[in-house]
Amino acid sequence: MYREEPQAVQLTMHTTEVLYDDAKAEEIREVTECDALCYEKSGKLYLKYENVEEEQQTTTILVITPEELIIRRKGAINSRMQFRRNLTYSFLYQTPIGAVPLTVVTKEFLVDIQKEAIKIHLSYDLASQDQVVSYRQIQLEARTS
Repeated sequence: MYREEPQAVQLTMHTTEVLYDDAKAEEIREVTECDALCYEKSGKLYLKYENVEEEQQTTTILVITPEELIIRRKGAINSRMQFRRNLTYSFLYQTPIGAVPLTVVTKEFLVDIQKEAIKIHLSYDLASQDQVVSYRQIQLEARTS
């Protein structure tokens, strides 16, 4: 599954997000399935896929190593997020209406790279202006089509 030339894979993401708003919390669960490309470059695995939100396309690239995950988004939304156990990472979330400074605090990061599949478990807090605005948990699996 891991070659330098891109190979088609099926990507499945289970996402749970808890949004904190003053005195309440709202939980949102989503399952996303899409086609992706998987390839290896310089000892790192890459998963690349397109997503369309509100008629705007964004390319997402996941850069995966056993110790770290980097999520780069380009298009309608631009950002670079980095996750590693016990890492706090600040970045600018570029939207069509402006840039928002955000911080992610990685709670859990586990990656299982096998010949037939890549599995990632990630959980993190998302903060804005030193205040946690949401908690996210992602279960991702990429399998050959």
